[in-house]
Amino acid sequence: MSENAIGDILEERERLRNAERPWNGRLARSGELPKAAAALALASVPGMILSMWPQRLWPWPAKDWELLDPRDYLVRAGALIVMAIERLDRAS
Repeated sequence: MSENAIGDILEERERLRNAERPWNGRLARSGELPKAAAALALASVPGMILSMWPQRLWPWPAKDWELLDPRDYLVRAGALIVMAIERLDRAS
């Protein structure tokens, strides 16, 4: 990934939208995208993975949880937040 945070978030959003995973936006149920974003943002905090709190917030099966570095957790969280906002905009 580049050093451009916003660009990285948008790139991750596109990658996730094309993934055959619950988070692609089409498969996610109401509330799942923000919950997943919160879990990933929390996972970026040192020591939180060991506490298991991020995984408790994770709305999808444990097999869909990936270990990432802190920046990547935040980039993915940002992408999911953008997708959640887009979903709200489409619904209004």
